[in-house]
Amino acid sequence: LDPSGVTRVTGRIQGVFPRQKWQFEAAEGQALTITMLAASGTLDTLLDLTSPSGRRTAYNDDASDPALGVNAQIVRVQLPRDGIYTLDATRYEGTGSYELIIASL
Repeated sequence: LDPSGVTRVTGRIQGVFPRQKWQFEAAEGQALTITMLAASGTLDTLLDLTSPSGRRTAYNDDASDPALGVNAQIVRVQLPRDGIYTLDATRYEGTGSYELIIASL
């Protein structure tokens, strides 16, 4: 994660590559908000975060904020342990490019 508190990356979801996995190191108790914004195409984003032990920590298909539409957002997740987390950036449906924003709170 970027020391500034906000990490931004971009990616693309296609028919043959329906997901991209991103890994980052984080500390127990650290709180994050993770947003996946469709930037092009017909992409309906979905996020799945797993802990270092492989357990699902958070999941979101559509954000609770109506302004985000069908974009995915995991809000204020508190991480259960130190280690390497895996973020599965994928889709409910569609294809296109996206921006992933991870904000430390």
